[in-house]
This record gives sequence, C-alpha cells and structure tokens, in this order.
Amino acid sequence: MQVAKGFLAPNENFFNYQVPGATNLAPQQTWNYQAGTTWQTRRLSISGDVYYIDFANEIAKETFAGQTVFFNQGGTTYKGIEAEGTYFIGAGFSAYANGSVNSAKDKASGLWVPNAPNGTFSAGIIFNANGWYASLIDKWVGRTFGDVGETQEIGSYNVLDGALGYTFVGGPDWVRGASIKLDLGNLLNSTKIDALAGYTGGGTAQYPGGVPLYWTIPARSVFATLAWPL
Repeated sequence: MQVAKGFLAPNENFFNYQVPGATNLAPQQTWNYQAGTTWQTRRLSISGDVYYIDFANEIAKETFAGQTVFFNQGGTTYKGIEAEGTYFIGAGFSAYANGSVNSAKDKASGLWVPNAPNGTFSAGIIFNANGWYASLIDKWVGRTFGDVGETQEIGSYNVLDGALGYTFVGGPDWVRGASIKLDLGNLLNSTKIDALAGYTGGGTAQYPGGVPLYWTIPARSVFATLAWPL
C-alpha cells in the first residue's frame, strides 16, 4: 500500500509579465493512494492494484488556430483497477496481458476529464531464448474525450506492435553482449483518430467555436537499435 502527495508549479510562461499581480495560478497538487499485490510461481506471474488520485488545480489546454490556451479545470478525481500477468508457455515463449478500468472525472460537474481513456488492454506473445528476443503485442485504448464537457468524443482504437532482436551471448569478448533490435510500430498501419489537435480560427454553422482538428495514429514504422558494450 502507498500514500503520496505531490505538486507541480505552473510553467514560467503561464505568468503575465506585463501585469504580474494579475496572475493567480496555484500549483497542481495530488494525493495518491494505491494498494496492490503480486503472486508468482515458476510459470505464472500476476499483479494487480487499485488506485485513487485526488487532483487539485489540474491544468488543461485548448488550441485555437495554432494558439494554445492553458486553463485551470479545478479539482479532478482519477481512480481505477489495473492488472497484468505473464505465463511461461515453454521453449522460450510466454503469453502476456495487462489491462485497466479507469474513471477520470471533474469534481464540480461529474463529467469526464479530457484525454483519459475509460480502459486499456494489451495482450501478446513474447519469445526470449538463446540470445533471441521477439514480441507481438496488440494494445487497445478505450474511449476518450478530446475536450472538457465530454465533447469531441474519440472512439477506441488498437495498435499492433512487434519487435525482433538478438544479443550475442557467445563468441569473442569484443562481440559478446552486443545486440541489434528492430522495433516495428503499427504493423497493420491503422490510421484511426487518437487525439484532438485543436480547432480552426473561424467557426461555421455546425461548429461556431471552430472546426475540430484531429491527430491520427502514426503510420507504420521501423526503428533499428545497435548496442555495443565498451
């Protein structure tokens, strides 16, 4: 079990330099409560926890015509349940899964906080033996809202990622421990919307406050890493 208090002072660029006395920003503050447990055998490792975060003076932002405006959305509450587990199948293969059910709401209105998913889940297969490593994991992210007041709803989406690598466990000393790894992002090249980017400067009849703009999941990618011990 764990209890912690934290705070984060506002960024310097939040302050009004022309009229310093007009600035009235309090630091973001949190009380964090968490309790969990783990259980492990030769083949199975599982863990889980529950959490509750009492947030005061949480800073949010909105972007209009490329200009970002920061504001204090007041008190918010985050709570949920998380769990993960790994099961060793054999011959270097393991099955992996983790997930969470979350709640993130404004204290005053009871409405959902922006950019906080109502749940997450990932599952996949991992191989690790004789210097070789490979994984194939699919991650699902639940519904979110892009803006305050439960507006600009963004549906759930998933991304399939993979990895393949090798670490030299034998051979001469100068090569032992060297490794090469390929990270393969978004293998299915999904282009679903995953976040609100902001609003245009001019409104329309349908969107008087500005037309919403969105980010999509980054396209398929390959990232290579080569490491050599000194």
